[in-house]
Amino acid sequence: RQAVRLAPRDGTAHVALAAALLSLGNLPDGLAAMKRAATLEPRNGKIQLHIGKIWQAKGNQDGALTAYQRAVSLNPNLVEAQEAVGDIHMERQDIV
Repeated sequence: RQAVRLAPRDGTAHVALAAALLSLGNLPDGLAAMKRAATLEPRNGKIQLHIGKIWQAKGNQDGALTAYQRAVSLNPNLVEAQEAVGDIHMERQDIV
């Protein structure tokens, strides 16, 4: 939290805070910190990938799918995000 206080406009600091909160099992605050990082770094596909993972951990497949799709649109080389999109569609038996 101190890194965020010292550098409130640094997306990396918010990602680090989110990681710490998530490691403690605090999904709501971890998600909030990751969303703040996404606001500060709107073109960072990896942040969207992490948001998708958090939504998925919370059981929100729609939120996860949206974030994963955003990650792929920002960085088409994010194989993990591509696979996550496919996995969700397969689970839902959606036709892509």
